[in-house]
Amino acid sequence: DGQGRLTAEGQSSLARLGELASSERVVAIGEIGLDFYRDLSPRPAQEAALQAQIELADRLDLPVVFHVRDAWERFLPLLEDWGLPVRGGVLHAFSGGPVEVAWAREKGLLLGIGGPVTYKKSTLPEVVAAAGLDLLLLETDAPWLPPVPYRGRRNEPAYLGQVRKMIATILGVEEVRVDETTTASFAKLFRRRLDWQ
Repeated sequence: DGQGRLTAEGQSSLARLGELASSERVVAIGEIGLDFYRDLSPRPAQEAALQAQIELADRLDLPVVFHVRDAWERFLPLLEDWGLPVRGGVLHAFSGGPVEVAWAREKGLLLGIGGPVTYKKSTLPEVVAAAGLDLLLLETDAPWLPPVPYRGRRNEPAYLGQVRKMIATILGVEEVRVDETTTASFAKLFRRRLDWQ
């Protein structure tokens, strides 16, 4: 509700989410977070839902995929007050700056980097350089945010190579090292062995 509590409907939805997330096939709770860009839900309601979903992740021993859009100033203090998910998580479609990179490093959270790292006016190249490879995960956010040269098209996992290539260029490493490091980070966070390697 607008007062920062889950409504009866919200509590029912959370219970159903808990049932579904109890499956061994579920690897994380997310994406959850705060979106102050569109403000489609009252901010206190977003905060109540976020806290309840973090608590659910902890009960189920799952990491979290966080969504933060135009809400860093509120998100960071809330997580400091509540505590981070026990199993950690990733800041999906990372849009923060140096302060948020340092915070994520201190808290053991990973940064999800996708197509925007290839955009001409993006600040993500500086973020990637400051973060270093060990803090990164590659992601598509399909069907949104395709990398250059695919802007204007529907994003697809097949385009992830452009993100990998840009990260390798920024960090001055081989693309295979980006693959190995981000895949190992993924496997550790989500506790999944990747047999296709």
